[in-house]
Amino acid sequence: MWGGEAGPTMAGYNLVCGAKRGLAAKGLERSRKKALDQILADMQAHDPALAKYKNSTLRRICFLYWDSPAPLTPKESMIPQCISAAHKLGLWGDDAQKLVAELVAAAGSDELAVVELFKLAAKKKHYSDRQKIDWLWKQVPELKKNQDYRPVRRVDKEDRPKRDLVLKIIRDAPNRRADISFIRRKTGWTRDSVAKLVQYLKEDGEIICTEKPGMFTLQGLGAPHVTAREAVRALMAPSGKEWTIEQLVRQIGGGRGRIDSALFNLKGEGDVACPRRGVYKWAAR
Repeated sequence: MWGGEAGPTMAGYNLVCGAKRGLAAKGLERSRKKALDQILADMQAHDPALAKYKNSTLRRICFLYWDSPAPLTPKESMIPQCISAAHKLGLWGDDAQKLVAELVAAAGSDELAVVELFKLAAKKKHYSDRQKIDWLWKQVPELKKNQDYRPVRRVDKEDRPKRDLVLKIIRDAPNRRADISFIRRKTGWTRDSVAKLVQYLKEDGEIICTEKPGMFTLQGLGAPHVTAREAVRALMAPSGKEWTIEQLVRQIGGGRGRIDSALFNLKGEGDVACPRRGVYKWAAR
């Protein structure tokens, strides 16, 4: 109801906006202890639809989507945005519409995925507009074979020396493991620069996040970190049975909070159903 990993639903967005208006009206800051709880309690008192939810649930939703943009309504298609991106690459008229239509159909009507493809094409250095369009056409058969296919960003020539330096720092680090702070101390780069480069290295399979979240090592030098979301999916999807949070915690390990958060996100995306209070089941698609 409230949203998923991609962002809030309109209900979640309206809840956050209402909380922001309430804080502003009373001159309060979200960081002030209990301030958000007071505003949410006032909203629940005036809205029966919110009254059935726990204050802590609404607070978690607000923190999760506090800085998220408004969701697209069903009428707001991303097709015009895709066609506009095609125009920027010099593709016009029927040619632009045909490319966008083919990509959307191949992606199973996932317009957001097509927008991301155009963004990735636009970032390709050393590519002419014609080459970028050719690259987009090459994604059509890949998406038809697998609608979950997403191309990985290729390494730009000027990135390679920086990548090699990060790999050397990790290789020479104690126990061959390093976090972003350690890499920053060794390079003097900003946190954003290091985080972005580390993300690219992860996407390209050159490094992995180890058993300890936020710690990285070279491929093959450790077991990859499994998120609570991935663990819940791997456990629930093949079993077909109902689970309580306590059972999931015993099977997966870790705290109740991370399992609860994973279930919340999976419910928002329609992957997990809640047939009864406190009981969860993988939703049949």
